[in-house]
Amino acid sequence: SLVQSIGIIGSILLTSVMLGRDRRSRRIGDHLALAAQHRELWADMHRCPELARVTASSGIDLVATPLATVEEEFLLQVMAHYHTGWLLACRGALVDLDVLSRDAGAFFSLPLPADVWSRSKDVRDPAFVRFIDAAVSRCQGVVSSV
Repeated sequence: SLVQSIGIIGSILLTSVMLGRDRRSRRIGDHLALAAQHRELWADMHRCPELARVTASSGIDLVATPLATVEEEFLLQVMAHYHTGWLLACRGALVDLDVLSRDAGAFFSLPLPADVWSRSKDVRDPAFVRFIDAAVSRCQGVVSSV
C-alpha cells in the first residue's frame, strides 16, 4: 500500500513537471512564431515601395490618392498580427498588454491604418475592437495633451 501510494504521488509529480516544461516550450514556440511573423510583415513593407505611406503620420490625402489594394491587404495582415499578439497577451503569454496597447494606439492612430481599421472593425472580435479603440483614444489623449 505504501509503495503504491509513493508510486501514485511520484507519477503525479512527474506529470506536473512535464506539463510545466511543455507549457514553457509552447510559450517559446509561440514567441518564435510571433517574432517571425512580425519580422516578415515589416520586411515586406520595407521591400515594397508601394507601402511607403502605411507609416506616414501626415500628408495623406485619401481623396486625392485613394488607398491601394496592396496597402489595404498589408494593413489587414498587420491587424491580424495585432490580434494574435492580443490573444497571447490576454493569455498572459509573451506580450504585455500595456506595451501592446501603446504600440497599437500609435499604429492605429496613423491615417492609413485608422482608415482600414474603421472600415474593417465591424467584422472583428468585439473585445479586440474595444482594446484597439481604447488604445487609440489613450494615444490621441497623450498626443493632444502634449
